[in-house]
Amino acid sequence: MGFQTFKINASRMTNKGVDLAVQANIIDGHDFRWVSRINAGFNKNKILENKARESSPLINRVSSSGQYVEGYSREALWSYRWAGLDERGNPLVYGDKDEKVKIPVMASLVNNGTYRAPYSGGFTNIFYYKDFFTSVFLTYNFGNVIRRFTPNMYAYGFSSNYDARISERWRQPGDEAHTDLAAITPSFDPSDFYDGRERVIQYSTNSEMSGAYIRLREIQLGYKLPSDLLKRTFLNNVSFIAQMNNVALWKKNKYGIDPDAVDPMTGSYFLPEPRVTTLTLRVEL
Repeated sequence: MGFQTFKINASRMTNKGVDLAVQANIIDGHDFRWVSRINAGFNKNKILENKARESSPLINRVSSSGQYVEGYSREALWSYRWAGLDERGNPLVYGDKDEKVKIPVMASLVNNGTYRAPYSGGFTNIFYYKDFFTSVFLTYNFGNVIRRFTPNMYAYGFSSNYDARISERWRQPGDEAHTDLAAITPSFDPSDFYDGRERVIQYSTNSEMSGAYIRLREIQLGYKLPSDLLKRTFLNNVSFIAQMNNVALWKKNKYGIDPDAVDPMTGSYFLPEPRVTTLTLRVEL
């Protein structure tokens, strides 16, 4: 009896980075204090050696199953070099001599970066005024690329779910001048059925976008009862706190997509983190 799958140590990788954390008392007065904390990180890796042979790099690299490519990041995002649509609405890529072809070749593959952000960190500011306090917490990611989901436009998949973007698809000759979304597989013409059509539609450079963002992760507003009021009680501390999470998001991509709510390799959507508001009464005995 054999194994269906197994894991082996077949690659060597370097991983280099630096982390920085700084805290400073910007203002430290009697009634008002301002404390800032910042943490920043930079990290990159590179595959030095991979002894496992790539069985089909043209397919595996773009579809996330061939990530360990010598000389590139482990989280490298691979795509086909997009060359637009033909007069029948079929996708094209660039070939060996930069000519436009339907079926991708090795020269069609390109790496445009890593989907793991090399630059990441957070920034916190806490303000105290007498018995009131407020804090603001930001996080950020920069320098990564991710995939925007693109429907494969295969008409005979018999799915009941369709992406709204199919309204932008190629429909008639001339549409190739103003849309990048291929036609739904037309009629039964054999020339419109060929290996790689759906992959080119979904995994080409026209579907790549920046994964950079700045997120206002958390805001807190609180009030702590003065200690004079608690002297004659058994309570050490009573605080009232209002908190909101996932307050706002700036993203570099122009589609309004939350980079944390997609699969970076396929572009598949997930439910984004909701905005949450909580009210807390904290009592310490």
